Amino acid sequence: MSTAGGDPALPYVVPLIAEARAGQGSGHMHLGLWPSPPARITAEDWRAAQDRMTAMVLDLADLRDGQRIADIACGLGGTLRAIAARVRSRALFGVNIDPVQLQLCPSDLADCVQADATALPFSAQSLDRAICLEAAFHFSDRAAFLASVAGALAPGGLLVLADILLQPGPLTPGEGAALAGLLRRDFGPWPQPWLTPAELETMAARAGFERIAHHDITARTRPSHAFICGPRRPEPPRSGIEALRFLHESGLLHYGIFVLRRPGSQP
Repeated sequence: MSTAGGDPALPYVVPLIAEARAGQGSGHMHLGLWPSPPARITAEDWRAAQDRMTAMVLDLADLRDGQRIADIACGLGGTLRAIAARVRSRALFGVNIDPVQLQLCPSDLADCVQADATALPFSAQSLDRAICLEAAFHFSDRAAFLASVAGALAPGGLLVLADILLQPGPLTPGEGAALAGLLRRDFGPWPQPWLTPAELETMAARAGFERIAHHDITARTRPSHAFICGPRRPEPPRSGIEALRFLHESGLLHYGIFVLRRPGSQP
């Protein structure tokens, strides 16, 4: 999870920044992707799972040499480094609202831009690919974000959006509000927690996108919580990460990767 819209002071980011400054950590801020639930998870397993997630997103983006690529909510730069290792882009941008995170991104590989994801500073048709990996739930307005990306993409350009969507299901309004409150307290802005994949796709269509694919990786990201949280507690969630785990393991969280295309000729 990373940010490019809303309050840059996300509580969970602080220790990750400290790790990065110390030359530790994976360089990523997102959940991992697991082929099957592991019996136990080492730090090396965790890094490999995060790398698999990044690789899946980049595979779906169909990256090629000579493209103009933006990683929106680029976090600590792990995805930027992975992009630079894959292709020789004509231009590579890392966008984040937080200047502290941007300082840790690879400025030798990408142009690091401080900006809000809902009002991107790119001219019309100036990008061929846009990536947003596990951050859009922080943005103040997903619809504005989608419209801003659509305006910046050339015809045929792709947005690959990996997003966490929460669905209240059998929760009472009070239970849902309590869980959302924990998420906001510990993860920072989460303006629109309850959103279905169909609602997100409708939002994308209104912004001018056509849906190419939707990959449900809910089950393949679920094991991440065993590494992040440790042993499961029997009592109700008391923190944001426990709330996220509860929602994920209760079937109330959907993790999807959406491949969205701006209509027109492929760049």
